[in-house]
Amino acid sequence: MKVALLEQPGDETAFKIKIKDIPIPTPGKDQVVIRLEYSGINYIDTTMRAGKLPGTSFPIVLGCEGAGAVHKVGEGVTDLAVGDPVVVYAFGTYGEYLLTDSWRVFKLDKTSTKIAAATLINACTAQFLVHEVFQIKEGGIVIGTVSSQDKIQVAQAFVAELTNGQGAEAVFDAVGGPLLDVNLSLIKPGGVLVNYGSLGGPLDVDEAKVTAQQVGKDFKRVGLGVTITNRELMLPIYKPVKDYMDSGKAVVNIYREYSLEEIGQAHLDLVSRGTTGKLLVRLAGTG
Repeated sequence: MKVALLEQPGDETAFKIKIKDIPIPTPGKDQVVIRLEYSGINYIDTTMRAGKLPGTSFPIVLGCEGAGAVHKVGEGVTDLAVGDPVVVYAFGTYGEYLLTDSWRVFKLDKTSTKIAAATLINACTAQFLVHEVFQIKEGGIVIGTVSSQDKIQVAQAFVAELTNGQGAEAVFDAVGGPLLDVNLSLIKPGGVLVNYGSLGGPLDVDEAKVTAQQVGKDFKRVGLGVTITNRELMLPIYKPVKDYMDSGKAVVNIYREYSLEEIGQAHLDLVSRGTTGKLLVRLAGTG
């Protein structure tokens, strides 16, 4: 099997991926081996690539979400069978096969592996934020923004217009430090700023809480990490996402598919902020 192996950390201009052939692993008790067809590319991959995610050690196979078919099952696995189409959240998905614990794997019904790999983390994060962290009422208005400087004034104008100058009830922020003051300015008194990422730079959580309290607002720092590593917590988040995807109503924008050899270019494209849609790695199972 081929994997994209990163032997040492580096930024997007310097890091070197080696495509290596290694044996297909054998599953142990309560484990499965998945023949991956697609892997999603996420910003956390770039954090790991740079060696900035605590606990990351090298060499490493990057990637944390993928979809394909069950190749082998280990002892004790009763809810999955060889050939089942599945989606998985586990580190190491930039490779043709993945060995993982069976509880990290979700069986697919009507959704293709391509669409599943493109939506697992992003859709579940959105579901988690608007249903678990801050419940948006039916009929509520949601404004989508991006992490570029030229969109800040546009977002501020939209919020002011739609709320009659009162401010939003909540802002969900994945950018972090540089936009703290801007995001707080968009929220009405008593509202909440929910931060779930630091794409724009580090954020001092304690300082952010104090700053928010000083202007009569609340600040929360959350992440899907704990939830997504606990199947019982993850299931109620994943199920409505799965049901919606199976309905065929979702529109998924896939920007580009890359081969294993093109992962370096994929990371360059991602951090350039010039992409619109999901980036995928196309793997062996696609034929």
